[in-house]
Amino acid sequence: MPIQTINNVALHYEERGDRSKPCLVLAGPLLFGAQGFDPLVPLLENDFYLVHLDVHGHGRSGLRVPLILEDMAEDFRELLLRLGLPKPVWVGHSIGGMLGMRIAHKYPDLLAALILIAATARPDPPALGEQTWQLWQAFRARQRATIVEPALPFFFARATFREQSELIRQYRDWIVNFPDAENVFQSALAVFNRTDITEFLPRIVAPTLVIAGSEDPAAPAAELQVIAERIPHARLMVIEQASHLVTLEKPREVAAGLRTFLQPRKLSAHETATRR
Repeated sequence: MPIQTINNVALHYEERGDRSKPCLVLAGPLLFGAQGFDPLVPLLENDFYLVHLDVHGHGRSGLRVPLILEDMAEDFRELLLRLGLPKPVWVGHSIGGMLGMRIAHKYPDLLAALILIAATARPDPPALGEQTWQLWQAFRARQRATIVEPALPFFFARATFREQSELIRQYRDWIVNFPDAENVFQSALAVFNRTDITEFLPRIVAPTLVIAGSEDPAAPAAELQVIAERIPHARLMVIEQASHLVTLEKPREVAAGLRTFLQPRKLSAHETATRR
């Protein structure tokens, strides 16, 4: 089982594919973790070397208390160095994107490119923060059957409820039957206590693609536009009829956008290694 212990925290990761191909590091969203990328893997694995990360408190990764996004980003920067990945592309969804921005602005030479999916740079507005905080507290208290229906619209668009009933059923069951939630809750605390990093965004030099779901209440397209406007030469892609879990709802659209963005850069392992 591939685990590296960094700053006394066990970080789990999985590698898939040929190391001679461009590397994508996949850091998933709160609660759903690496599973949030499952539909993308078969669309990408033939052309990329994939490294799945379990973010602190998710999957087989450990944590320390309290968790702070900046410290978590430092842990993953060290993991990338230990793995010897030559200028990978960081693909961060939700908390994974928050970590990616923190790595990219502090270590401008580390990443070949940055893909941010449903990630924000600023704290939530008070009304949204209060609403989601109540849901997280109930989730932690094992009141999952009670909160699952009000929680699902934070993750999925209206069209997904109409057209992908099996997907909704699968993730309704995932929430209701989730095991002990304390570790994931500690990661959620790191997100709730995050600092505003908007002023640091112009320091990010990695080519950046920002992907938003058009109906995402947790990371609205307007918030992601703020990121795209402040990172030099960043692009914003808004996917219609999608919400926070856009990678599950619209995996083909996400994969196509990612490929279109990366292809002109011709990020072979050899080329990225020689540019370090």
